[in-house]
Amino acid sequence: MRTTVSTSDWGTQIMVAIYRADNDEQIGTISDQDLDFLVEQLVEEDLEDTDYYVDRETIDFLKSRGASPTLLALLQRALGDREGVEVYYFSEDEAPSAPGVDEEG
Repeated sequence: MRTTVSTSDWGTQIMVAIYRADNDEQIGTISDQDLDFLVEQLVEEDLEDTDYYVDRETIDFLKSRGASPTLLALLQRALGDREGVEVYYFSEDEAPSAPGVDEEG
């Protein structure tokens, strides 16, 4: 979900909600710029892909490529002590459910 945040110095900034796919828990929000960075750096299965598998190697890779401290902290929080975690985001016009879930049955 994208949330518009008004800031006095920077104008309007779009924030994107990030969720853990295993329990649909919102981990936090990142800026549109962080989302653009994430999309550019990680492999997507198709153009509408909104989920990513993240592990320690992924976080180290993103850090080496210049990820923001905010993005890195959010992904670390999502990962916790797990080996890996699937995270996803969705835009305002999409339902807040994990991608790839067959809703028809």
